[in-house]
Amino acid sequence: MALASSQSSTELRLTPTSTEPGQARVRQVPPSFELLYEEYYPFVARTVRRLGVANEAVEDVCQEVFVVIHRRLSEFEGRAKLETWIYRIVANTVLNLARTQRRKSPHVRAVGAVDPEQLAASGPGPEADAGRVQAAQLARTILMSMSEGKRMAFVLVELEGMSYSEAATSLEESFDTVRARVRAARVEFARQARRLQSLPGGV
Repeated sequence: MALASSQSSTELRLTPTSTEPGQARVRQVPPSFELLYEEYYPFVARTVRRLGVANEAVEDVCQEVFVVIHRRLSEFEGRAKLETWIYRIVANTVLNLARTQRRKSPHVRAVGAVDPEQLAASGPGPEADAGRVQAAQLARTILMSMSEGKRMAFVLVELEGMSYSEAATSLEESFDTVRARVRAARVEFARQARRLQSLPGGV
């Protein structure tokens, strides 16, 4: 579910900046780090998991992300939404971790446990719970089979509800590149889902 920043307690404050006479320009001032941490930690943790970090490493990666946010918060100029800026830091942190792991174990690509956020809707009863776990496992397996570029674009647009423009800003890619990756990821997701569902015991 996309983060509803318009209702957030960390809504950005607007302050005037020096401009040429007769012109007004507004700079978005981010909230305090403490409020930002409280509001955005669930978003960061959810995104870290969806980008493929194993559950046991999520906490450490989140802390690393917020160390970077704390260090760079004064640099935020409001040219993009706050969650878009944060996602860029999340993506860079996860990519750096993936590169480090590949250097250590170039032939291993780990797939973490089921995403606790549950990509499927909740429902009552143990059978529904088992179905949600299976659906989340299936979705995670498919996401992890994608290239990093397609997976990140898909997570932002399809799972976090960002526009192509916002995702392009987060990923520092062109609008057309992100749109093409999301379209390719949709096709791949549907194809992989059909294939996995056709296997014995498939969801």
